[in-house]
Amino acid sequence: MDYFSLIVSLVIFYFIVVIFGKYKSSFKSSKFGADGKEVTIYYANWCGHCKNALPEFQKAAQAPNITLIESENREAKTNGINIYPTIIRSDGVKYEGPRKAEEIIKFSK
Repeated sequence: MDYFSLIVSLVIFYFIVVIFGKYKSSFKSSKFGADGKEVTIYYANWCGHCKNALPEFQKAAQAPNITLIESENREAKTNGINIYPTIIRSDGVKYEGPRKAEEIIKFSK
């Protein structure tokens, strides 16, 4: 293998590592609770309601089956999320209750 090929291979590897590191929060979505229900909280930094509820969302996201995803994340766009905040369970049920960590955690069970 010549040096040029080696350098190109290393550059490609570096970009793969950087991209995975940037989006690894979305890979966290494979975590499930004991009953297999996962809750995803989609929020936007520019949304006033999201800014007010973000501390509660962050508390809720400490639960093993709750994932917090910022709207600029590719996963939010891929899933067609355009209303913020959106809290949705893996079975497709949307959460409409109070934006309190305890209530969101109850919704995930």
